[in-house]
Amino acid sequence: MEALTELRQGALQEIINISFGRASASLAELLKVYVALNVPNVQEIPQSQIIESLEQRIGIDTDITVVQQSFTGDFEGEVLLAIPANAGLRAIKMLGQGRGFAPALPATDLEMEAFLEIGNIVIGACMGQFAELLNTSLSYEVPDILLTKSSITNLRRDESNKDVKALALLIKTDFQMGDEALSGFLFILFGQRWFDMLYLALDKFIEEMT
Repeated sequence: MEALTELRQGALQEIINISFGRASASLAELLKVYVALNVPNVQEIPQSQIIESLEQRIGIDTDITVVQQSFTGDFEGEVLLAIPANAGLRAIKMLGQGRGFAPALPATDLEMEAFLEIGNIVIGACMGQFAELLNTSLSYEVPDILLTKSSITNLRRDESNKDVKALALLIKTDFQMGDEALSGFLFILFGQRWFDMLYLALDKFIEEMT
């Protein structure tokens, strides 16, 4: 089985950083505030450790919202974006008339719309960069809210989290939206074939850069 070596990890972080730069620009345009996604930390983890990873990094009793989006193409999988639940309320405070959201919506619905839009931008930018690296194209399902304002304890009990791919990439980043500092956790779930393709592409990328 191929492994995420130190060289590959560094290259992967640089590639994802480029995608996060694009996502930052899109979020800044949407929210009309300064947005910066910091250089991400990337790890390969077993899918079974996703919950433990969130517990260690966020805290077991912290409420989180998880945005899920599936993708298909030469390979298929799904992406989970986990954000502290109060981030949606913070984003709503930045939204005003004419910024792409419907101010007449109830606060809960508006919060969900904000999460979906943030998830769509971040996931799309990241996966688009992977597709470019692999010289392929991907199709995306409509993003959905998997869980909202549920503690990690409840997420652990969610039966839908058992039937997923064996491996995952964990991408953790801190980002700034206006005066608000937040953390986000992106989990990309896919099969071993995707990893093999990715690592071959990363080796070629590293070779071309040296």
